[in-house]
Amino acid sequence: MKKIICALFISIISSFSSHAETLSEKQLASLNQQVKQYDYIGPFFEGLAMVRKEGKVGFIDKTGKLAIPMKFTVTNECVSPSNDCLNIFLHGILASYELGVIDRQGKVLVPKDSIKHIGIANDGDIVIVSSQAQYYVYEKGTFISNRQPVWNYTTNEVLTFNGKIAFDEDMEARGYTRFDTDFTKGKPYAGVWITQPFVVQKNGKFGVIDRLGNELVPCFSDDYRMTTHKGLALIAHRTFNGEQDIPVWHDVYKDGIKVVEKVSMLKPFRGHNFILAKGLSEEEYNNWKDAVKIELPHSVKDSMMLDLDGKRITKAPFGKNFFTIDKEGGLAFVKKDGTPVFDKKVAAFFEPIGSYYFAEFEYDAQTVIINENADTVKAKPKLLRYVEDGTITFKELRKYSSIEYINFPYLKSQSKQDKLATLEYHAGRMAVKPMEYDKSFFSEGLINLKINGEWCYMDKDGAGKP
Repeated sequence: MKKIICALFISIISSFSSHAETLSEKQLASLNQQVKQYDYIGPFFEGLAMVRKEGKVGFIDKTGKLAIPMKFTVTNECVSPSNDCLNIFLHGILASYELGVIDRQGKVLVPKDSIKHIGIANDGDIVIVSSQAQYYVYEKGTFISNRQPVWNYTTNEVLTFNGKIAFDEDMEARGYTRFDTDFTKGKPYAGVWITQPFVVQKNGKFGVIDRLGNELVPCFSDDYRMTTHKGLALIAHRTFNGEQDIPVWHDVYKDGIKVVEKVSMLKPFRGHNFILAKGLSEEEYNNWKDAVKIELPHSVKDSMMLDLDGKRITKAPFGKNFFTIDKEGGLAFVKKDGTPVFDKKVAAFFEPIGSYYFAEFEYDAQTVIINENADTVKAKPKLLRYVEDGTITFKELRKYSSIEYINFPYLKSQSKQDKLATLEYHAGRMAVKPMEYDKSFFSEGLINLKINGEWCYMDKDGAGKP
């Protein structure tokens, strides 16, 4: 559970400019002198950082003084590099399985022993803590309610109407009714299995809305297990083989009307403005038919591209080039005249990330990032987050291709300077290269490190090194 919460923080933690002032070398030296007494120091968020000594933890400010006394007892697992992103303040409160919910003065708002689950939603604006008896819902650090909001566990989104958190009565006022299945874990309106927004029920039919309540798919379906893509709804025909419910093929709907039926659903590719369904080979068709013990439609042998109206197309533009279907039914990237863009064959499929794609070429395991002009850079896909937010350019990806594993948090609202410093650090170009504590990241202009057995804070210029 803790690993799940940490993963949530990776994409939502925010860093506020009011706490991001730069420390002078003298101030940094003073801070590091103060923290020598501790056997662990964490990163700064909202001007506070967790510290541990003799099994107790508290929080210091950037002068090194205790802002919250050392009154909390935690396990060794709590104060470890992999959990740095768990023990931070978000909008003035910290929610932890080992500390409870506390405010910036260290006051315990929810005791740790009563906490059953912690959820962080809507890009970090909403914290939901459930206990055995009730919920504690905070929005931007302010307590909102003791009731359960309409919450999709999988996407970590809380539904809002007109900027306000939605509860049962808000759903009922809009004609939505409860439904409960094994997939919802008690959530009355949203199937938590889905990796997209809220599945809702109205008049006995299912549809999809986003977290602001906008209708993405009208309530028309008898099956709530649907996948959506830019207004298209893909609903799988399913069969039971005696052990499990197996999806066999898809029907495609636009505005509640079936536009394509019995499409192969094995490895469907969903791009920006089209969908690719890879048809089954004769061998795959026969094997699948024998496995599911039902008569398969011959249409699942067809590979096809569909536009956002559900119509078949032969190619889809991407920059000055096009996507089309190759002879094996996979996705090909070609020039206007139909010749391949690349000399080597692309293995498997292209995968969209924002306005870019990544792929692997056959006999080459290195991931290739591709822009709309077919320029390629060998780099890890997760680095594209820094391109998408303007931290680095597409060409600058090459500078960071040496970073093999992105195992440090990407802070969505972190300053550009801190992001660049983090990348430079992990590329080995900082004044102090990664040492004992190589999962570090910059926050509020500082990085917490353990060098030669001694904890310290360092800035991007290397000041602070013991």
